[in-house]
Amino acid sequence: MRLIFQPCARAVPAFRKYLLRSVGTLSSPELNDRLRRHIDKAGEDPKASFVPVLEQWKQQGNQLNPSDVRLIVENLRDSKRFPQALKVSEWMSDQKVCDLVPEDFAARLHLIDKILGLNAAEKFFKSIPENKRDDFVYTTMLSFYARLDETESTLWKMKEIGYRSKPHIFKHMMSSKTLAKAESIFGKMTELRYLSKPSPFNHMMSLYISLGKLDMVHEILSQMKENNVEPDKITLNNKLRLYAAESKIKEMLKLLAKCDTNTFDWRTCSDIAKAYLRQGSVVEAVNMLRRAEESLVDPESKKLAYKSLMRLYGEAGKAEDVSRIWESDYFEKWEEDYRLVLYILLKLNHNNEAGKIYNSWIPPIKHDVRIVAMMASAYCERGQLKDAEDAMFTGVVRPALDNVLQLALLALVVVLCKLVVLVKFILKMAFDAITTSI
Repeated sequence: MRLIFQPCARAVPAFRKYLLRSVGTLSSPELNDRLRRHIDKAGEDPKASFVPVLEQWKQQGNQLNPSDVRLIVENLRDSKRFPQALKVSEWMSDQKVCDLVPEDFAARLHLIDKILGLNAAEKFFKSIPENKRDDFVYTTMLSFYARLDETESTLWKMKEIGYRSKPHIFKHMMSSKTLAKAESIFGKMTELRYLSKPSPFNHMMSLYISLGKLDMVHEILSQMKENNVEPDKITLNNKLRLYAAESKIKEMLKLLAKCDTNTFDWRTCSDIAKAYLRQGSVVEAVNMLRRAEESLVDPESKKLAYKSLMRLYGEAGKAEDVSRIWESDYFEKWEEDYRLVLYILLKLNHNNEAGKIYNSWIPPIKHDVRIVAMMASAYCERGQLKDAEDAMFTGVVRPALDNVLQLALLALVVVLCKLVVLVKFILKMAFDAITTSI
């Protein structure tokens, strides 16, 4: 893999604008040609470290322009080689290549969070000198607390290591802790008069919406207006999500008419679809779900969104879309996902499709017994006792369950299901006898 170095003068998002600032030698737009060749050669190995190349360049007595190092970090980050980007960023600081500006700290803060996680980012943030913490640094830290997928990703990790004890309680505790930290950062920015851009307001609105604190969203919008901060497209997305959560369809439609549909993200489309479903407008809801899928362009966002979209398609009664999303390459098939898709399809009376998915499931030795019970019960309710027995075999005998209580529970489900069928048969015979005698 070869890194492609672009001139710094190209249009870049706010996170990268430090490459254009004229601080010291930051104005140099391109890498030294000879250094570029060294970097290109090292870049052919995706695991190569760029630090030795820089050290050798410096030891040979060559001048090392800080903008060159920043550009290396930039391109490594663009190519998703985050560990290497962090190593170069750390080297730039350790070697005192230049007097670090706030944007350097923000760039490193972002990389630390990406690689080492939120706790490491918090620790680094506290080490940043006060005079280097500008609005950009604070906003970067605030974005970590406000992102919507933080709790969800943590729950995925909990499942991966086998943690099963009341995750909803853990999620509530984590959300409360995250909110307190976000409000602390936002309060500090208010104190320092760093609220001149829409980003901090957007982060807080997004967090409050995800936690259902809609009154606080209105308060943030009021603060934004008082500070004379112009809304951007993310603000509009948040306002639409707010109206959708409050089921204010008229206000939502009015704002939708003013917006460019290309500015909607998948969360906004999903929330609008939920509002439509609550109103019984299934066609409009499905159209919005289609738009949500169209807004997903990268694999990471698809993995994050597809579980939510599948659930909403189920609520709209679209079993074919549920199956389509399930079969996509972007859907993570954890035990919880099997339980979810089976629940949706069985609720929609698509037992055959549910059976196919169930039979594709390879249960581990320790697995969620509710998946087996759900499928067996569905078959029993339809009088398909043979299929229920096969489902029990797939979920019980094949993985050789080591938990006696689980085995007893499953046996009880089978017995009760058979009793229900037997009772129905006896009652039918009695009813027929009474009808004949009359």
